[in-house]
Amino acid sequence: MHPGASKTPNRLVKEKELEKERSIVYTLTLRGYTQRSIADQLHINQSTVSRHLAVMRERNSELFKEQMDPDKKMKNEVIAARDRVMDVVNAKWELLKPLKGKEKTEGLQLAILNGIGVELQRYHDLLGVLPEPEDLWLTSQFKTMKEAMYELSQKEKVKQIETITATSAP
Repeated sequence: MHPGASKTPNRLVKEKELEKERSIVYTLTLRGYTQRSIADQLHINQSTVSRHLAVMRERNSELFKEQMDPDKKMKNEVIAARDRVMDVVNAKWELLKPLKGKEKTEGLQLAILNGIGVELQRYHDLLGVLPEPEDLWLTSQFKTMKEAMYELSQKEKVKQIETITATSAP
């Protein structure tokens, strides 16, 4: 596949299946199985097993080289931490989307937005910096989120006051 070409869904599925097969081959090798017995168990050619193992060995070699270089190791750890935090933030943001504009969900919306804030604080605590705005989609998205949090908190306060007023009225 040449650079810039998009991957079709079928190709992505095949790559995922290939990675799963490689992982199984590698695991069985680590457990002491021979290439021949792995090929027989998985109903594939022994040459395929050999190719899978060559790919996995190359990956291990690259990973080992990266781990030996302190700068690369630190960079990879920072990237991994950022990716974990951003995955959680993105997941929470996706939870929020279907709730917009629905009544009776304001408390849930506020909880999700607060959860996003907590994840960003964890990122800051872990790395000592906040993510760059481009890592959080667009600066406007972040501003919209803060405005929504404020609006929802105000609505919650009004509901609480109305509830108190309604129960204390004669």
